Amino acid sequence: MCCAAYRHAFKQYTDRTYSDAELEALFGPNEEGIIRSVLADRPALVEGCLQSYLTAYARLHGDELRPFPGVERALRMLSEHRVPVALVIGKGARSAAISLERLHLLSYFDIVEVGSPDGAIRPFSIRRVLERWRVAADRVAYVGDAAYDMQAAREAGVLPVSAAWAPKASSENLAAQAPLAVFSDLAQFVAWLGCTLGRASSS
Repeated sequence: MCCAAYRHAFKQYTDRTYSDAELEALFGPNEEGIIRSVLADRPALVEGCLQSYLTAYARLHGDELRPFPGVERALRMLSEHRVPVALVIGKGARSAAISLERLHLLSYFDIVEVGSPDGAIRPFSIRRVLERWRVAADRVAYVGDAAYDMQAAREAGVLPVSAAWAPKASSENLAAQAPLAVFSDLAQFVAWLGCTLGRASSS
């Protein structure tokens, strides 16, 4: 959806069609930062292009889009065990709000930390969560589907857990980061989470 929305906006503002690979090479900053880099010589167009992106992004969610089966169960389990949950992502605040609202997930998260137009800041964002929770890093796990997520988790001192169930996630690339665990199936993750929460409750 991100690539399709960027393609729509950039076609409108640059009259060029970008491939997924070209767009993914720009990832790191949030949407505003990516659009700024593409329109560096035309800064007055950035906000208009961003609005075009957000309109397309919202439309692409559609009425049938749902979280991966099992995600809501995992979040409910954490909520029932009173485990705080934060969302740390590279998206901008406006696109994150669209996804959380359309997927009906906002209520599960105590904290939402979004990306920066100046570049990737995930380790910093994870540390901000730790400061607000006032909890030791080694008592927190960060679940992500990219090698950078695992690197950011280690840099912030939290436990890296790999979500390899998304179509574009690479189990091999994730495993190469030596995370605590790699889950290629969401049901496996939910089962692991249940066992972990059960052990914590009985200790």
